[in-house]
Amino acid sequence: MAPGGRQRFWPKSSVMQGGFMLLREFANFAILARKTFPKYPELKKQIIFFCKDASGGVAGQKFDGIIAAAEVSEVPGAWREQLKPGGHLVYPKGGAVFKEVKKGENNFMVEKYPGFVFVPFIKDAD
Repeated sequence: MAPGGRQRFWPKSSVMQGGFMLLREFANFAILARKTFPKYPELKKQIIFFCKDASGGVAGQKFDGIIAAAEVSEVPGAWREQLKPGGHLVYPKGGAVFKEVKKGENNFMVEKYPGFVFVPFIKDAD
């Protein structure tokens, strides 16, 4: 498992209403999560684990929500493309947390919440 971006993809509603993916750079976190989730059979059916950089999105997926837990300098285009209509994108950038709601194909409502500090988003080496 190669280190990569520190981001998570979550649904906008409860896990029981739809699946979610967890993308995380820390291999140890992924290993622990894989050991823990079998204790929760309903969750296990709805979770796919990746331990990689998700700046390019996740092939073939659409999401109700995407939450990045590391500060980006630019929002990867794949994140906006892979949001379902009405989906939420939350990410730290420039010392603020941004929340975008997808209103249409290229139409997003954006809210900014300043005053936060996050670790930097790290992309995999090419």
